[in-house]
Amino acid sequence: SQKESGLSVAGGKKAVTLAIIKQSDENMDEMKEKLKETTDYFASLYPDIEFSISRNQTELLDYTISNLQQNLSLGFLFIFIVAILFLGDIRSPLVIGISMVTSIVITFFFFYFCHVSLNVISLSGLILAVGMMIDSSIIVTENISQYRERGYSLKRSCAVGTTEMITPMLSSIAVFLPLIFMSGIAGAIFMDQAFSITVGLMISYVTGIMLLPVLYLLFYRLGIRSKSFLSKRFDNLLKNEWLEGFYDKGIDWVFSHKKISLLGTLATLPVCVFFFYFMEKERMPEIDQNELIAHVEWNENIHIDENRERVDKLF
Repeated sequence: SQKESGLSVAGGKKAVTLAIIKQSDENMDEMKEKLKETTDYFASLYPDIEFSISRNQTELLDYTISNLQQNLSLGFLFIFIVAILFLGDIRSPLVIGISMVTSIVITFFFFYFCHVSLNVISLSGLILAVGMMIDSSIIVTENISQYRERGYSLKRSCAVGTTEMITPMLSSIAVFLPLIFMSGIAGAIFMDQAFSITVGLMISYVTGIMLLPVLYLLFYRLGIRSKSFLSKRFDNLLKNEWLEGFYDKGIDWVFSHKKISLLGTLATLPVCVFFFYFMEKERMPEIDQNELIAHVEWNENIHIDENRERVDKLF
């Protein structure tokens, strides 16, 4: 047998540590399941030995995935509330929800096709993209509804309302494209995040101008032909005349005082420059330190038992 060359302690007792490292092309969930099966098997063979996991890096990934699920759930809930209060029916959230789910499924396909793994960085980017996906879907749906209120036919409203949003939505996505071409350490860290945001928004853009108006046409045509629950409306559930009046008065004031409004906008530019130069800047955000790893050099050749006694005294 080989002599001991080091010491591992867990809970005040001697321990043996093993590092289980996942290969880059393997699945994290499958590795976690196999590790659980292995530890249970060894625990049945050696009941006097306690098996435990000291550092589980899958917890952070599980937390990020649950955060994405929570964002989707809350997003659909708020879409439903907004559609009921402001658009007056329940078909709009169904249209937006189906287009959203389709966008996310296609985004995961591009993850697989481009060999981008589901990690903390990529999922955080996808969480950001989900919020903007919901905004784009609501904008297109609400714009189509406005044309229907103006007296346009259902088919004409879907065509004109969607066409009007093609250029504004594309310009908002183009802002994130340069992130993919970042180099250096920042590029290596945020490449997955930039990929998630850009691909997610591009997919939602395509579904927003191609799938969403088709769903809108089908759902509302079905509502016209039938007297089902989908055809019910909830008009005047929220009185928002004061909000429209406030908005109209604000627009009228801005256009009647163009010079003052322009000067006020230009005056904010030097303020932004001032804050940019005097705000604190850091390379990376501050991270709370809740672990400590200490390396002790005794500067003498001591026996392993002596080393154990000194470590116990330090503890």
